[in-house]
Amino acid sequence: MTTKEKDKNKIEWEIFRFKIEFDDDMKLSLNKVWSGWPWTQWVRKAAADLWHEDIWQYLEERRIPKINEKVDFFFTFHFSTWDSGGKRQLDSSNCAAMGKMIEDALKYDPKKNKKGIIVDDTNDKVWWFCLRSAQMTLAERKELETSYVDVSIRLHKDNL
Repeated sequence: MTTKEKDKNKIEWEIFRFKIEFDDDMKLSLNKVWSGWPWTQWVRKAAADLWHEDIWQYLEERRIPKINEKVDFFFTFHFSTWDSGGKRQLDSSNCAAMGKMIEDALKYDPKKNKKGIIVDDTNDKVWWFCLRSAQMTLAERKELETSYVDVSIRLHKDNL
């Protein structure tokens, strides 16, 4: 398969892609949750609300339609520094809590005032949930002062 054919296939199955910038106060490690950090309901809600509002605003501004197909999620977290305020870059599995908050923000539920785009986040609708952690290039670090996550939502191959 040529590069042109690969690009064509990628475009056909990627529904959309977006980037969310975030500061260190939104950076949440799964290790922190597991280590006994007080993960009370109000702390969890405050952390999730930060992610949800950014994502909902993005979706509303672009009028992204609801998705009722089986999808795959790909999250690539790009960290601006290796060590910012004593925090080192998170490895892929440590980004799981942030990935889950993004997935929850993408879920549509008018009864709970959730403004997402996917109807359901069960295995029937979300097949793959992939995380990757990457350090920014020097050029990106000069351009951006914050970290960001690249979110790609793709149709699952069963839909093609």
